[in-house]
Formats: sequence, C-alpha cells, structure tokens
Amino acid sequence: SDAELMSAPAATPAGRRGPALRLAALAGAGACAAAGAIGWLSHAASPPAAEVAEPAPVEVLFDWPWHTPDEQDPEWWYQQGMNCGSDGRVTIHGMDFTANECFARTIELNKQHGRAWLEVGKRGGANINGMVKFPKQCFIHALEADPSLKIAWSLLAGTGCGVDGSDCGTVGGQKVSKKVCFKNALVGAPVDKMWAEAWIGCGEQECAVSSPMDCFKNALKSDDTNAKAWSLLGGVIGAGSFELNGHSFDKKGCLEQAVERDHTDNAEYWLAFCEAGAGLVGSTDYSKKQCLVKALESTWPTKESNAKAWWLLSKELTGPETVNVKVVGEPLTGPQCLDQAIALDQNYGSSAMFQRGMSLKSQGVQATEVFNGKDYTAKLYFAECLKAAPEDPHCWYQLAMAMASNEKLTLPDRETSKTKEFTPVTALVEALVYEPTLPAWWKDLAKMLGAGEKVQMQPVQGNAVQVDKLYCYVKAVNLKHDDLAAWQAVHANLGTTPKITYDGADCDISCIEGRITALT
Repeated sequence: SDAELMSAPAATPAGRRGPALRLAALAGAGACAAAGAIGWLSHAASPPAAEVAEPAPVEVLFDWPWHTPDEQDPEWWYQQGMNCGSDGRVTIHGMDFTANECFARTIELNKQHGRAWLEVGKRGGANINGMVKFPKQCFIHALEADPSLKIAWSLLAGTGCGVDGSDCGTVGGQKVSKKVCFKNALVGAPVDKMWAEAWIGCGEQECAVSSPMDCFKNALKSDDTNAKAWSLLGGVIGAGSFELNGHSFDKKGCLEQAVERDHTDNAEYWLAFCEAGAGLVGSTDYSKKQCLVKALESTWPTKESNAKAWWLLSKELTGPETVNVKVVGEPLTGPQCLDQAIALDQNYGSSAMFQRGMSLKSQGVQATEVFNGKDYTAKLYFAECLKAAPEDPHCWYQLAMAMASNEKLTLPDRETSKTKEFTPVTALVEALVYEPTLPAWWKDLAKMLGAGEKVQMQPVQGNAVQVDKLYCYVKAVNLKHDDLAAWQAVHANLGTTPKITYDGADCDISCIEGRITALT
C-alpha cells in the first residue's frame, strides 16, 4: 500500500546508455541467477539474533521510446529479467538492463504483478516510480497480488518480524506472524533444497504443518548438508533415531553431523556435541575438553555460550591440569576456567558450587577437597552456593541434608538482609519456602522434627505458620495422594486432632483409615 512507501529523492541521471533512457543504478542490484536468490536468508551460518541488513536498493527511472508493442507488455519485461545472462544483464536494442531494472519496469506497467515483486525483493529491493521498496515491502506486495506465492511467504518470514516473530507485516488486511508465514509457505510444498530453511523455521516456530521433529527431518531430506537442521533435530530426537540415505542417526549422530557440516565452528554445535559425550567427527576423535576449546575459539561465540563452555571446561579439568585457549593466551586450571565463567554469568558461581558439593557429597558428607587453595566439605560448597543464589531451594535442601543434627551455620537471612544461624531444620524450612511442591522434602522435615516440636515458616508472601510433624505429613499426602507411608504417618501423629484437610475437604480418622486400607 502507499502507506508503506518511503519517499526517495529524485534520481540524478548516471549518464545515458541509449536514446532517451535514464538509469541511476546503485551498487549491488543486478544479480540475476535465481539459484542464489534466497541465500541471504540462510540461518545456518548467521550470527544469532541480529537481523540481516537491508541491501542498498536500485533506483530505476524510465523514459523509453517504444520500439515494439511487446515493450508495453509487463510480462515481456518480466521475461527479459528472468532470461538475463550469466553477467546478470540483458541487452535490448543495444542497451544493457539489469534483471532488477526489468522487474521494476514490469511493476511500473502492472503493480499487481506478484512474481515481479517477488524477484525484486529477492534482489534487495528497488526504487519504483520514485518510491523506495525494501525486500519486506516487496514480498508483502507480491502476496497482496498473489497469495499463492509460497516462496514469498517463506522469504517474508526472514525479513524481520519483531523480537518474538509476531509481526511480519500486514497481508490482505491481516497482521501475519512467522508461524503463519511458514505455514502458508509449506502446506503442499515439495521436499527439496529450496524449502530447507522454511522447514527449519516452521519447526522453530511450531507452525503446525508438522511436529518440530518432522519439520527438521523434512529440512534434512531437502538438504542433508544443513548444519542447523542437524543440530535442531539432535536437540529434540531424544532416544529415537532418524533414517536418511541408508544411514541411521541417533541424538549424538545428529549432533556430530551438525559439527561436521558446519563451516563456522558454531559454538552451540560444539557445546551440544560435548554434552552428548563427544567422539568422532570425520576421522578425528574429539574429547569433551577439545570440544569445549573449539566452542570457545568459534567464529561466532556468544556471551551465553562462552560462559557455559568455561563452566563445563572447569569440570573437565582436575588438580593441576591446564588447558590452552587462544582467546586467553595462557594455560588455565579448572578454577581459573570457573572464574572466566562467573565473570560472564554470575549464576555459574552458584551452579559450580552446587555441582562440586554434589560430587563431594557422593564420597561422604565428611569428605574434603582443596579448591582455590581452601579446604571444602560438601556443606561448605552448598553454603557458598547460597551466598551467590540465596533463593535456590536445592542448595538449601542439600545443605540441610549435609549438616549434622546439632550443627549451625551462619548464612544470609532473607527476612532481615543480615545473617543468622541456620540448623538443618531451619535450612530445610527455607528450601520448602522456595519449593513447597516436593512431598519427599516435607517428609524429610517431619523426620527431623522431634515429637511435639514446632518450627516457624515464613512464606515469601502471607502469614507465618507453625510447622510440626503432622503438618508436614498432611502436606505430603496432599501432594502425593497414593503415598501409603505418609498416610500411615498422618495416622500415627494425629493425636487429639479430630480431622485434617485433604484434597480441599475435611478428612477425619475414618477417612484416613479408609485411605490406608485402600492403599494397602
């Protein structure tokens, strides 16, 4: 529509190439070959998140002395553009025209020529009748003229649709999203190389033509060299497999293909391959450590991928072992790699401490190791985790489980923003404040509490409650209705309490005994 047009200054003639012909051609406009028309939309070798910059449009102004009636036919000009030579030009009456100039002339003669709009968009846009048209506008005009142009739907999805992909423009009076574009592009589309990127986009957007997994499989049936499709399929295939060209690929096999097919050392592909166990890529056998170094030295790393790679690398290195990474320029130990991860993302401080605590706990709660020159037990790792992430329920729970029954630790207090002493009971109460939906944790707290003992729990929101054994077991049976042991514990701790609340209703002694009988 006219509202989409961007006004442009009148062209300055660049010199005549023939009688009465004025053309001002800007750089980069004349590629004719359709084979490369959608290459700029490829996601497989593009940096994440950044949108592709719009190429400079071509400016075309005509003052043409008609030689034949055909030259007033828009289809004739369209065919001239499609038939231009390997140099991207066609000669008419001794004068050179680029393909885009031919398509622009087609549109000047017929604004509803959808295929010409499509070709202009594929070649970076043009200045038509004094108005600049960028690719996105061209594809919208193409679809306004002919909604059946499937490739235009696919290309529109790749021209910038907002951060969440919800706004690709308005077609036929309706705002369309990436999901809609890919769905319209692929219904009835063939499985061939031209559509590989569209199948990938459809899978990512869950466009409902097929499941994401089937979309990625179709992308690979269309183009088995597409590294991104291999990586995405590896991420969703689970325990399944994919048959292609007489070969079977499981999760690790898909991720290996992504690494082997990629020519940019994509950090995400190397990270995924590492987490799948690493191994052979072509004839080279990569260890996890080598995969992580490749990720850190990749062409397009991101802050997120770098942080994760440093963190995983810190877990691969033991003792005095070091690794060389070009971007650093000196050998690094495991703790130094961890420092690199934390510098990029503070969350890895808590994650690393938690993982180290879990590893050491498996050797016994009294086991120790030296980290960064300091002696650590599992509970000290969990305490460090809470200093970095004081609302992490799993750190609180594991700390409670690692502490001796009469032990106390001084940690930050969320209520006062100061510090206070925590016992195993109060640490587990904190865990349940942040994660109250795990029946096993309520049962663990009940076991820690003595007969008649109560502890105060202050939820993040709401009033404080007094928690005793019965309260914990009632919580457990409401979260897991078929827990026989918890129902028996409710019965044993009922005392003089006449009833409990179960599943939103009163449940007296006969109700409790009925549940126990039903589960026995």
